[in-house]
Amino acid sequence: MTKGLPSTMVYLLTSLAVLLAVYGDDRKSGALSTVIGRGFSRTKVVFAKFLDSVILLFGMFLILALLNFMISQVLGTQMSAFETKAYILQYLQNVCTLLGYVTISAMFIYLTNSMPLGIILDIVLVIMLSTLKGLLNAIFIVKRYNLTRYDLDGFLRNAYSNFMLGMTGRGIISFVLGMAIFVGGAVALSQLIFHVKELDF
Repeated sequence: MTKGLPSTMVYLLTSLAVLLAVYGDDRKSGALSTVIGRGFSRTKVVFAKFLDSVILLFGMFLILALLNFMISQVLGTQMSAFETKAYILQYLQNVCTLLGYVTISAMFIYLTNSMPLGIILDIVLVIMLSTLKGLLNAIFIVKRYNLTRYDLDGFLRNAYSNFMLGMTGRGIISFVLGMAIFVGGAVALSQLIFHVKELDF
């Protein structure tokens, strides 16, 4: 089960692929100006691009999860019901975390009209954040009050633990809070930024 979960590099490449696929060509092609010029609201544009990201991420990870599951069946490595539940929940946790990274990176693309800055932020979020959290946990006050549990990854890890322990209600609350604060907040800020941004591209 552990070997079947993707590595950090897979997460990074996946999130970059989604960013490039959904936002990469807008500046060159002038697609946003064209769509808005035809009467579509900026709110609909931002939300449509967010849905594109959701569909791409879940589609890519669904293919990867099914591939790993089929390989395990071919090799005769059977997972128990508990392991299968953990496997599925870990994939969902990681997909939702990546969705947060992509959505926050997209917010900065809307803010700066710069795809490279969005990509740089995405790389920093995916690779550096886990390292930074490890360093922060070495600080007594951070470790004592468990402050690193209040980012998106922390909320989702807490939800995963609650679901695995059978505390479904707490798991749902933690999941909804994390997604609402970080993903929903990033989408809302993207809409606010895009509404006041001049389309000079």
